[in-house]
Amino acid sequence: MTTTIKKIAEVANVTPYTVSVALRGRNGVSEKTRQRIEKIAQQLDYVPNFTARSLVLGKTGLVGILSAGTNNDLSVFSSQMLIEAIERKLFDKGYQAIMGLTYGLAKYEYECVQLFRARRVDAVILLSGGEKVDNIKTYNSFPCPLINVEHRFEGIECDRIRVDRSYGMFEATTYLLELGHRKIAFFGCDHDDLCSCERLIGYQKAFKEKGVECDPSMLLKIPVNTINMENIYKITLDILKTIKPTAIINTNDFGCISILKAVQDFGLEIPKDISVIGHDDMPFSAYINPALTTIRQPYAQLAAAIVEKVDKRVKNEEAEQSFENISMRAKLIIRNSTGSCKEFAK
Repeated sequence: MTTTIKKIAEVANVTPYTVSVALRGRNGVSEKTRQRIEKIAQQLDYVPNFTARSLVLGKTGLVGILSAGTNNDLSVFSSQMLIEAIERKLFDKGYQAIMGLTYGLAKYEYECVQLFRARRVDAVILLSGGEKVDNIKTYNSFPCPLINVEHRFEGIECDRIRVDRSYGMFEATTYLLELGHRKIAFFGCDHDDLCSCERLIGYQKAFKEKGVECDPSMLLKIPVNTINMENIYKITLDILKTIKPTAIINTNDFGCISILKAVQDFGLEIPKDISVIGHDDMPFSAYINPALTTIRQPYAQLAAAIVEKVDKRVKNEEAEQSFENISMRAKLIIRNSTGSCKEFAK
């Protein structure tokens, strides 16, 4: 037999309203009473009726997350870290996430949007989507709040929370220039999305502000569908023979594992002969040898800001047309894979 709120109220000797307030985590009951009701609900194997709750409250407690996933092997982990951080924060606030994976294709994006509409989500977090936004009006007429965390959704009327990707790359490149490096290889991708463009802007800005000429041969545009461990290893060996950089900046930490191995197999030492900087500050980055200098993404702060904004919008705590633009900065974490340029020291 299904356990109801009324049954829990009878066992706890309180009103059904008190049980409802306690189980929803709302104010109005003491912490002692809340814990007692939660314990009884657990003992009676209570499962909330979300359909009934949504009819009463006009809310489903569901939040859609639109993501392209990733089309290269080495970026999936950083995307997953952000999504997991968002899901944990949503759960803490009493929401459940529904993932909509577009795989970078507009047709899947359309299906995801239809899914969110059918499930009557309370809000949608736009991480990334398809090839392009074909119809801005579709999003601007969406029947719930939208939170934009991706440049591709430029033009959509909603709150925007993002990481300034150019700043982290600017900081990393500036650091290498101050160490005397001039031949700094930049491992980018051939996909002209705004994420890649921002990082390149940060790289070039550092050279300009230091009054140093940027060598175009150091800008490597790797086809996005070939960015994997094996290919990064081969590319690194190739440039060590040809353009001979004294430093390499890669756009993720996983690729740096291949870069470190290629440099060592080539007979060079890190950071004595060449410096390496990654991006994302993955959990392993401090424990490989040498420990990796990297650009740390503020995943926890970003997820917290996103979910806080979702919660306020769902609860109508902010003016509908007063959209906010929040920008966060990545941080350079200096470890043992970077050092002074040997050529500069001479």
